[in-house]
Amino acid sequence: MFDIGFLELVLIGVLALLVLGPERLPHAARTVGQWVGKAKRMASNLTDELDRQVKIDELQKKIDMEGDSIKVDEVQKTIQDALDQAEKFKHLVNSDATENQPSTEKTDLK
Repeated sequence: MFDIGFLELVLIGVLALLVLGPERLPHAARTVGQWVGKAKRMASNLTDELDRQVKIDELQKKIDMEGDSIKVDEVQKTIQDALDQAEKFKHLVNSDATENQPSTEKTDLK
Protein backbone atom coordinates (compact mmCIF):
# COMPACT_ATOMS: atom_id res chain seq x y z
CA MET A 1 0.00 0.00 0.00
CA PHE A 2 2.54 2.62 1.13
CA ASP A 3 6.19 2.33 0.29
CA ILE A 4 7.67 2.99 3.74
CA GLY A 5 11.14 1.62 4.41
CA PHE A 6 12.85 0.72 7.66
CA LEU A 7 14.62 4.08 7.90
CA GLU A 8 11.31 5.98 7.66
CA LEU A 9 9.80 3.80 10.40
CA VAL A 10 12.76 4.44 12.71
CA LEU A 11 12.51 8.18 12.07
CA ILE A 12 8.77 8.18 12.84
CA GLY A 13 9.40 6.16 16.02
CA VAL A 14 12.09 8.56 17.26
CA LEU A 15 9.91 11.60 16.52
CA ALA A 16 6.93 9.98 18.28
CA LEU A 17 9.13 9.22 21.32
CA LEU A 18 10.34 12.82 21.46
CA VAL A 19 6.88 14.36 21.00
CA LEU A 20 4.77 11.99 23.13
CA GLY A 21 7.29 10.82 25.68
CA PRO A 22 7.84 7.29 26.99
CA GLU A 23 4.62 7.29 29.08
CA ARG A 24 2.13 7.99 26.28
CA LEU A 25 3.97 6.33 23.39
CA PRO A 26 2.72 2.72 24.04
CA HIS A 27 -0.90 3.86 24.20
CA ALA A 28 -0.50 5.96 21.04
CA ALA A 29 1.20 3.09 19.20
CA ARG A 30 -1.61 0.72 20.22
CA THR A 31 -4.24 3.22 19.03
CA VAL A 32 -2.47 3.75 15.71
CA GLY A 33 -2.19 -0.02 15.29
CA GLN A 34 -5.93 -0.42 15.86
CA TRP A 35 -6.66 2.29 13.29
CA VAL A 36 -4.38 0.65 10.77
CA GLY A 37 -6.05 -2.73 11.43
CA LYS A 38 -9.51 -1.23 10.93
CA ALA A 39 -8.40 0.44 7.71
CA LYS A 40 -6.97 -2.85 6.40
CA ARG A 41 -10.17 -4.71 7.26
CA MET A 42 -12.28 -2.06 5.56
CA ALA A 43 -10.09 -2.20 2.46
CA SER A 44 -10.27 -5.99 2.45
CA ASN A 45 -14.07 -5.95 2.82
CA LEU A 46 -14.33 -3.41 0.01
CA THR A 47 -12.21 -5.47 -2.37
CA ASP A 48 -14.14 -8.64 -1.47
CA GLU A 49 -17.44 -6.88 -2.13
CA LEU A 50 -16.18 -5.52 -5.45
CA ASP A 51 -14.99 -8.99 -6.47
CA ARG A 52 -18.40 -10.45 -5.58
CA GLN A 53 -20.15 -7.73 -7.56
CA VAL A 54 -17.95 -8.36 -10.61
CA LYS A 55 -18.69 -12.11 -10.42
CA ILE A 56 -22.41 -11.40 -10.13
CA ASP A 57 -22.27 -9.13 -13.17
CA GLU A 58 -20.37 -11.77 -15.17
CA LEU A 59 -22.90 -14.45 -14.22
CA GLN A 60 -25.78 -12.15 -15.14
CA LYS A 61 -24.23 -11.54 -18.56
CA LYS A 62 -23.77 -15.30 -19.07
CA ILE A 63 -27.37 -15.95 -18.06
CA ASP A 64 -28.59 -13.26 -20.46
CA MET A 65 -26.47 -14.68 -23.29
CA GLU A 66 -27.65 -18.25 -22.64
CA GLY A 67 -31.23 -17.07 -22.29
CA ASP A 68 -31.02 -15.42 -25.68
CA SER A 69 -29.54 -18.52 -27.26
CA ILE A 70 -32.29 -20.86 -26.02
CA LYS A 71 -35.04 -18.34 -26.77
CA VAL A 72 -36.75 -18.26 -23.39
CA ASP A 73 -39.79 -16.48 -24.84
CA GLU A 74 -40.47 -19.37 -27.21
CA VAL A 75 -40.15 -21.91 -24.39
CA GLN A 76 -42.55 -19.92 -22.22
CA LYS A 77 -45.06 -19.68 -25.10
CA THR A 78 -44.84 -23.43 -25.69
CA ILE A 79 -45.43 -24.14 -22.02
CA GLN A 80 -48.37 -21.74 -21.91
CA ASP A 81 -49.89 -23.39 -25.01
CA ALA A 82 -49.53 -26.81 -23.38
CA LEU A 83 -51.23 -25.53 -20.22
CA ASP A 84 -54.07 -24.07 -22.28
CA GLN A 85 -54.56 -27.41 -24.07
CA ALA A 86 -54.52 -29.25 -20.74
CA GLU A 87 -57.16 -26.85 -19.40
CA LYS A 88 -59.45 -27.69 -22.36
CA PHE A 89 -59.38 -31.41 -21.50
CA LYS A 90 -59.57 -30.95 -17.73
CA HIS A 91 -63.32 -31.55 -17.67
CA LEU A 92 -62.87 -34.94 -19.39
CA VAL A 93 -60.41 -36.09 -16.76
CA ASN A 94 -62.63 -34.88 -13.94
CA SER A 95 -65.73 -36.64 -15.33
CA ASP A 96 -63.79 -39.92 -15.81
CA ALA A 97 -62.50 -39.74 -12.27
CA THR A 98 -65.98 -39.29 -10.79
CA GLU A 99 -67.39 -42.19 -12.86
CA ASN A 100 -64.66 -44.61 -11.78
CA GLN A 101 -64.99 -43.90 -8.06
CA PRO A 102 -66.46 -46.81 -6.07
CA SER A 103 -69.80 -46.08 -4.59
CA THR A 104 -69.92 -45.36 -0.90
CA GLU A 105 -73.37 -46.84 -0.36
CA LYS A 106 -73.70 -49.82 1.96
CA THR A 107 -74.99 -52.95 0.31
CA ASP A 108 -76.36 -56.01 2.06
CA LEU A 109 -74.61 -59.15 1.07
CA LYS A 110 -77.17 -61.43 2.79
